[in-house]
Amino acid sequence: MADEPALDAPKSLAFWGRGVGGSWQLTIPQQQFDTGLNLNGLTQIQVWIGYQFLHG
Repeated sequence: MADEPALDAPKSLAFWGRGVGGSWQLTIPQQQFDTGLNLNGLTQIQVWIGYQFLHG
């Protein structure tokens, strides 16, 4: 496709800057605590989010 931007020019892509920013909330079902989940000492949570962009 001749109209497609070069891969080294990401800011020209339609989805550039449209990330997953915003307010997030982590919830853990009570059942997990009832079965012994213990989060004492937890100081950090790392979340990975992946997505695909399909140009049609």
